[in-house]
Amino acid sequence: MDQRHVHIDIETKSPVNLKTDGVYNYATHPDTDVLCICYAIDNGPVKRWEPRKLFPTELQNALEDSICWAHNAAFERLMFEHVILPKYGKPCTPNWRCTAVLSRAYGLPSALGDVARFIGLPAQKSHAGQALIRKMCIPDKHGHFQWSENLLAEMLDYCVQDVQVERMIYLTLPDVVDWSAYAMSERINDRGILVDVGFAARAASFAEAEKADIKLQFNKLTGFNSPGSTSYTTHLHQKLLAHSNEAHNLAHWMSSLRLKDGEMVEKLSLAGDIVEALLERSADLPADVVTALELKQRYSRSSSAKFATMVARAGPDGRVRGSYLFLGASKTGRYSARGLQMHNMPRDTVDDPESYIVDGEPLSLEVLPALIRPTLYPPTGTSYMCSDWAGIEARALPWLSDMKLRNRGVINLLALFRRGGDVYVEAATDIYKVEHSEVTKVQRQVGKVAVLSLGYGGSLGAFKSMAAGYGVELEDEVIEAVVASWRENNAWATRFWKQLVAAAIAAVTVPGSIHWSGRVYWVMDGDVLYCTLPSGRRLAYASPRLEAPAEAWMGPQLSTLKAPIKPAADATEWPRERSWRGLLAENVCQATCADILTSALMEVDAWCMGEHISGLQLVGH
Repeated sequence: MDQRHVHIDIETKSPVNLKTDGVYNYATHPDTDVLCICYAIDNGPVKRWEPRKLFPTELQNALEDSICWAHNAAFERLMFEHVILPKYGKPCTPNWRCTAVLSRAYGLPSALGDVARFIGLPAQKSHAGQALIRKMCIPDKHGHFQWSENLLAEMLDYCVQDVQVERMIYLTLPDVVDWSAYAMSERINDRGILVDVGFAARAASFAEAEKADIKLQFNKLTGFNSPGSTSYTTHLHQKLLAHSNEAHNLAHWMSSLRLKDGEMVEKLSLAGDIVEALLERSADLPADVVTALELKQRYSRSSSAKFATMVARAGPDGRVRGSYLFLGASKTGRYSARGLQMHNMPRDTVDDPESYIVDGEPLSLEVLPALIRPTLYPPTGTSYMCSDWAGIEARALPWLSDMKLRNRGVINLLALFRRGGDVYVEAATDIYKVEHSEVTKVQRQVGKVAVLSLGYGGSLGAFKSMAAGYGVELEDEVIEAVVASWRENNAWATRFWKQLVAAAIAAVTVPGSIHWSGRVYWVMDGDVLYCTLPSGRRLAYASPRLEAPAEAWMGPQLSTLKAPIKPAADATEWPRERSWRGLLAENVCQATCADILTSALMEVDAWCMGEHISGLQLVGH
């Protein structure tokens, strides 16, 4: 007999703020309780339960040996573990599946209503339900919840609709998810990571106080309320344009052209790299502008939000849980972060972090970022071990091209990695035609930018964008020469890019046929273009379309739906994006690297706790 599938949705109420405090604190709070449960077994009708009634025997029996499906299933799982089991004595299966994860595997949005809209389901999540949630699930300022028979009837209807939509998503999307990897990711989320909550609270307090002081200074100097004000960015741009020739030229550093609604528009920015670049030319700027930029730079260094999140999301045992989103990144299926944002930790640390952890000792915004990582610590009697997948994308891309038998460049590059060589120095020797021992620090930086920016089809714009973050300044003519040199010395890459596009287009042209490009292959099935990776995992591109090129010599252009970007409410179709050679190369490379990380996490999961930060694996033993 085939295993049954239970589709379930739970509506709850709690004084805990789910968004700021996280689902784990929400589920474990003693005042969190169930309003209703709606469920369907296989293709059966959707049924309802509320706590004042007997728990359905058929549901209890089904939960013992079934697979449970829910949208954002971690919520339902934790409700069973921490609310329904202790309060009502009803256990649940450990076999959970999540249609939000399944949707992300297809590059679709995570929100239930958005997925329903995207794939054209006739039943779509009601927006009126959000107002109902605010009434019944979230307390008012006095701590009271609204309740009435009419409201409960509405909530039950809302819950039924969620089950119907979730089941329709399950029936519409073929299952392409490795659920053992999903279960491993949930175990990591359940374990969480220990933080020094006391220190985090003090650090957040110090940071907020200094931020308030910086805002006051900034307001007195400029008349604008905050260093992050977009109005100040516009004001500064105009001020520099009206100043000296030197300042006028620097104003252009703040400006870039972006495509919006089919037209190129000017976009102004005072991002961190731009502020740093402007301050390096402080002699050409008015004194008050220099001071304002320095204040803005100090303000942007604030890590108070990170420390405040630690305090808000830590449980009674000092652990922050639920920091990872499985298959969170569109197209590639890489992990993404939520809550504490473990994937976005400052790299710098201090030599003696304990010396800073003193009650009442002020901590400046300059030193706080270096104390974020030391605020995380392993359990007593254990220590952290790190394994860093350094330069993994630079290694994976030539391996994926599978040209080692035909291309000397790939053979040399892979051999370089095997002997522990420096790929950035290697790139610099090719660019500058010098020996390895003669490569300077500046030349190595140029080689690094070339490797990181050009592997995915990038050219002048990509190089300049990344160079700004590494302090590399080159004239456009020099950059164009660097690009040409890199492509000449890495001909395997340009061939691989072309193979990827050709194989994808061929698969769309002849549905059902298989077309290889390097170590990946493409096939069109239904209205989805699949790319199968070496791991066996498939990337999915929804509704591919071949479009006429701007120039006849370019050949047909492949585009796919860009589901994560929500269109306007009255839009007739979802946005599309061109699946050009660089994007496809980036997708297959980053996805393969994610598979390697997942495989390693699966190995260590059996014997120790594990965390991960992009290409860094952190285990406690």
